[in-house]
Amino acid sequence: VYTKYMGTASLIYDRPDLAPIVNKIVGVNDYVWIGPLEFKEYLYVNAKVASKYHFLIPAMGRSEKIKSEILSDFRKNKPKVIFFDQNYYILGSNPYEYAGFFVDFLKVNYITLYKYEYNGLKYVSAIPVSNRIDLEAKMYINKDSVDEVIAKLLSLDLIKVAPKQ
Repeated sequence: VYTKYMGTASLIYDRPDLAPIVNKIVGVNDYVWIGPLEFKEYLYVNAKVASKYHFLIPAMGRSEKIKSEILSDFRKNKPKVIFFDQNYYILGSNPYEYAGFFVDFLKVNYITLYKYEYNGLKYVSAIPVSNRIDLEAKMYINKDSVDEVIAKLLSLDLIKVAPKQ
């Protein structure tokens, strides 16, 4: 309710935030996933959705069947990019509490720009970081596709080399 009151949450009929970025990064035959609760974004994504589960809520995290199906879908389809907000509370629970299995999957198979470094170079978002769009912390890049995705992000001027500190 707070984000709606403050005007930072999206309205039901407004334009998507993440889908245009995802569409620039991946092709129509690639897999993606946006979560934990981003119904609207899927209406505008041109890529394939990696799982039949389009969202991840606390009740799903308590079901062993759903957890195994989600992980099976992600292992089979291997999304190039996952947008996932680890600070998105649903019904008073954060993803670490109800989706620890998914957070662990991300830690093993994906990397964020915060943690990515190549030949001593770090990368940061070239577009403004906001509550909704944070390429550095909320975009998870498949470790098998990281070079391709980083090159694409650089060519689109979505990221840039971080200044030396």
